[in-house]
Amino acid sequence: MPGKQMSIDADLNAGLITPDEARNRRHTIERESDFYGAMDGASKFVKGDAVAALVIIVVNIVGGLTVGVLQKGLDIGSALTTFTVLTVGDGLVNEISALLVSVATGVLVTRSGSENGLGSDLGTQLLGRPKLFIVVGGALFVIGLVPGFPMIVFCGAGAVVAGGGYFLSQSQTAAALVHANSAAALDAPQALPALGSGAESPMDALRVETMELEVGYGLVGLVEGSANGGLVERIGLIRRQIAGELGLIVPTVRIRDDLVLEQNSYVIKLRGSEIARGSVDPTKMLCMDPAGGEIAISGIPTTEPVFNLPASWVSIADRERAESLGYTVVDAASVLATHMAETIRRHAHEILGRPETNQLLEGLKRDQPGLVEELVPNLVTTGDVEKVLQGLLRERVPIRDLSTILEAVADGARSTKEPLFLTEAARHALARAISMRYRAPDGAVHAVALAPELDTRLGASVMVQPGYVGLELSGSDTRLMIEAIDRAVRTLVQQRYQPILLCTTRIRLALRNMTERHMPQLTVLSYEEILPSVTVQVHAQVEV
Repeated sequence: MPGKQMSIDADLNAGLITPDEARNRRHTIERESDFYGAMDGASKFVKGDAVAALVIIVVNIVGGLTVGVLQKGLDIGSALTTFTVLTVGDGLVNEISALLVSVATGVLVTRSGSENGLGSDLGTQLLGRPKLFIVVGGALFVIGLVPGFPMIVFCGAGAVVAGGGYFLSQSQTAAALVHANSAAALDAPQALPALGSGAESPMDALRVETMELEVGYGLVGLVEGSANGGLVERIGLIRRQIAGELGLIVPTVRIRDDLVLEQNSYVIKLRGSEIARGSVDPTKMLCMDPAGGEIAISGIPTTEPVFNLPASWVSIADRERAESLGYTVVDAASVLATHMAETIRRHAHEILGRPETNQLLEGLKRDQPGLVEELVPNLVTTGDVEKVLQGLLRERVPIRDLSTILEAVADGARSTKEPLFLTEAARHALARAISMRYRAPDGAVHAVALAPELDTRLGASVMVQPGYVGLELSGSDTRLMIEAIDRAVRTLVQQRYQPILLCTTRIRLALRNMTERHMPQLTVLSYEEILPSVTVQVHAQVEV
């Protein structure tokens, strides 16, 4: 109970659920607590009743033997036979009342978790299962055929109960068909009108979904059902994870099948354009070597779609063997969900649009109305805030601390309105989050740095244009710079550190724009974005 309450409070404080959802979840936990408390009391009562019945049986047998032998003068065998039979008969009579009490106790216990009332619940539960009446009616009919039982009474009652169950089953089937036809009529796509009819609205033809996932017909089974949850449930978890990690509210992802695709292929689209594609085998497991070596288990060679690592599709029966060899083994649904999550991270800056920005501002306005009113539209526009947030997400800087970001933008907007420079001001304000994000397990930031002379020369060649900051270098100089950075970064990669390049604030953005196309995994940080309390270990210097 305390753990569940703390989980609800944590989700509510993180903004992952609304107050109404938190209230409903707390109410559900309260009902569960009442139910299990009632079950505990009922079980103790039934247990005590059973123990009392056993004690009574022992007392009856011992007392009967004593009375029969001492008072009636019976021998032990006759007394034992007589009073044992009487005790068993008395026990059977008592068990009927005990059975009724136990059934009544169970019915009343289930009432503790109900909100509709005992009669409503019993009616719904009994009438909702017509097969129960058919089985009971058949049992009564069979009992009526046993010699010595009143055949007319039992057979008649059995026929009435079974017939009621049959007619109830027919009525429910008819109601289900009507409901299914109504749902199909609502969900079925409308037929396209004839050309020139004017029945279709132009806005309907222009509507584009923000995020789409198209799957081949071989992957339709992964959407709803899987051993670890369907894609619908997994994508919901991904949206929560991205919200907690980056602070981005991912729009609803539309999933649909596409007969044009190969049966095991899928396509991820952003506003109608393809941004990622892959293929998985739902009947096999993806096996990967964490060290990047070849797979020693027979399977179908392939490439892991997220990070392009060599992998192999192996049978489900080989899973335990692969895990014993130290390989990483995941199912097809997990591969697709991981690819979806990483694609959202890479394109987070494109997913964030004006509606999402307004939603974030409205959420902050409820807590800090003065900050939002001071900034928008007095100092900057909503579009400028959107560009700042997109610039942060482009380099995977979380925007969860929206108040700190807007405060930095408000301070910087008094001297410049350029979103690029406002983004750099926000990065400096988020120095703690950036430092913690790129800190290694040993507590230090491992990186390579530009040589001081090279940093000074590049600072003199910075070119500033509206909406762009770059370096005025020739093609050969740019190629030499990229090669020098690549050589230095390899020392980090070989030691399994994240590739990070340090430079001064003046050239950070220009250097990032230059290396983004050739080295997309490289993180470019300025010295001012790392807290003084964080240790920085420079493994190499970039020199040309």
